[in-house]
This record gives sequence, structure tokens and C-alpha cells, in this order.
Amino acid sequence: MNSRMLVAVTLAAVAAVPAVADRLILAPTGNVLNKGDFRAEVSLQTSPDDNRIFWLNAGLPRFELNLTQFDQRSTPGSEDTTLFGAEFAMLPETSLTPGIGVGAYDITGQTPDGVGFYLAFTKAVPFDEKVPYLPLSDIKLTLGYGVKGIHSFFYGADAHLPLNLTIYAEHFQKHTNLGLGWTPLKGVQATAYRIDDGTYFGVQVFSVLE
Repeated sequence: MNSRMLVAVTLAAVAAVPAVADRLILAPTGNVLNKGDFRAEVSLQTSPDDNRIFWLNAGLPRFELNLTQFDQRSTPGSEDTTLFGAEFAMLPETSLTPGIGVGAYDITGQTPDGVGFYLAFTKAVPFDEKVPYLPLSDIKLTLGYGVKGIHSFFYGADAHLPLNLTIYAEHFQKHTNLGLGWTPLKGVQATAYRIDDGTYFGVQVFSVLE
């Protein structure tokens, strides 16, 4: 998919209310976007590599479609890698049960690992407001297992901090990735990631369509 088209979709997606979390950084979670929700993000790697990552996710009834594009500008002559994925919500997250999703990653086999299949579980930690003695709230834990193109177990967590900050951590495809998001406005989040030893900065926009 053309990078300029993805950027245009990203800028057009700004809205007023947040969506349900559907992924950590690269790793899927047990939750999917609700019907009519969508989320778009562009993230740029700092010099000298200047690689780029684009995400686009759309929610259908109990189903989510997603696209991830890796633009490897640091490798002359290399082609963009576009991954398509899909996830079905087997069970929505409730106060008693985790969100359970089953999905496919890299459906068209564009990566060396090829298409992968996974089962993911996500559950909020049952604290009323925030973790005692720590400035954390709304903690969610994710655990999943993949086969074929996904390397065995993956796991991670996200949590809110004061000042509209959110932290992310995951272990996915043999790499540990970290992230920090700041939400100055509803529906807009500035992001900073450490992905596979590279540092990325970007913006994410998301909405809930009525």
C-alpha cells in the first residue's frame, strides 16, 4: 500500500473518543476493536536508519482487520513489507473473564517466517483505581501462543500513568519492545517506541464511529 495513502488515512482519522486497545506495540492482544472503531498510526525511526512503520486497524462485528507496513529506507533497493492480519473475538473481556482472540498474522506470507496463527488472552488487573504504592492504573496483561510464523509464546502489558501517559512492554517474535504514549487530546496519542533496538517516534489517532 502506498505510504502517502496511509498517512492521509491517518490524518483523516482524528476523532473525539478512544477505542479499545487491539495490540500492544507489534503483538496482538486478546481484544479486538469494536464494530466501527478504527485506529491508524505512523512511526518514524530516528537517524541514521530513518525506517518507518505504518499501522491501520478496523473493527467489524467480533472481528478485526489490520495492516502493518514496514518501510525499510535504510536498505537501498529494499521493498516495503506489508503485513495483513485478522483476529476473531472468541470471548469479550469482562470483570470475570479475559478477552480471548484467535487470529492470523502475515496472511500473505511477506516475512521470512511466513503466515502465523495465534491464540491471545488479555485481562485487566483487578485494582479499583491504581496499584498500591505505584503510580499505575488500568493495567492489562496479555499472554498468547503462536504457531508457524509466530515464535511460540508472546506476552506483554500496558498501564496508565499520571499526566495522560501510557506505558507498553511486550516480548514478541523473539524481541522485547517498549513504548510510551502521551494523550494530549482524546483520540490522539504521541508515541515513542524501542523496537528491535531501534528508536521510533510517531502519532496515533483513533476513533469510535457511531
